[in-house]
Amino acid sequence: MSGHHYSPVDDDELPGSFRHRQRTLQRWRVSMLGAFLSGVVVTMLVYPRVLPCRACAPCGTTANIGAVVDDAVKRAVAQCPTCPSCPECPHLNSKECPPAPACPSCALTCPELQGASGPSDDEVVARHRERMLSRPMVNILECKPGQVCRADSLNRSRVIGQKGITLWMTGLSGSGKTTIAEALEKRLLYALGKNVFRIDGDNLRTGLTRDLGFSPDDRTESVRRASQVAALFSEAGIITMVTLISPYRKDRDAAREMHAVQGIPFMEVFMDVPLSVVQARDPKGLYKK
Repeated sequence: MSGHHYSPVDDDELPGSFRHRQRTLQRWRVSMLGAFLSGVVVTMLVYPRVLPCRACAPCGTTANIGAVVDDAVKRAVAQCPTCPSCPECPHLNSKECPPAPACPSCALTCPELQGASGPSDDEVVARHRERMLSRPMVNILECKPGQVCRADSLNRSRVIGQKGITLWMTGLSGSGKTTIAEALEKRLLYALGKNVFRIDGDNLRTGLTRDLGFSPDDRTESVRRASQVAALFSEAGIITMVTLISPYRKDRDAAREMHAVQGIPFMEVFMDVPLSVVQARDPKGLYKK
């Protein structure tokens, strides 16, 4: 046996012991929790006092931009200069008071505030349509070189016994375009046995041109679509009648040129009816507006 004496040592007192590390970690957790809770309390007490929304609107609500703009406009108008008052004689009842001078006209008015107005919906649609129509045709091949895409018009006319033509009837509303076209259609179809078809502007408005209005650009597009459809019917050997107001000559000339390029006969008929007559007829009530 050795003569050395060993005194017992408590493991909890050793810095590197497990229990010592566990107690240190517990103290750290408690301190972090206390710091977090104190931060929450400080935020709840201080943050509402420095919120930026208190300057313009109550917290928790959304500022009304329209009301802010209206208020700014009213303030600006209120600051507009006004005409100065005419000088008055301090001695109104005195004979020494000279005749009151005439005040010059100095009425000042603030200019009206006009917001930045963008293009209308019709202008946007018209520009888009023009851009789409002018774009190059990609991956579209109507007829391959050397390929006969359609039957020859001469052979087609021999088989069906007639040739196609486009009869374009133009004129004011109430001039009789539809009435005469209906009578001609019945005569050609029932009396002469001809294959005839009538394309009326009102019928197109219910389908093919339903998305168009009556602006100049929309009328141009309406004529373009009607002429394309008429050319297809006439190329098939059908006598096609188009009854459309089509007030602009350039649009009718474009329809005629398109037919000429395809070798399709085109005949334009103008219903020359006096304005007083169509106003008296007024089948759609347009002239009363």
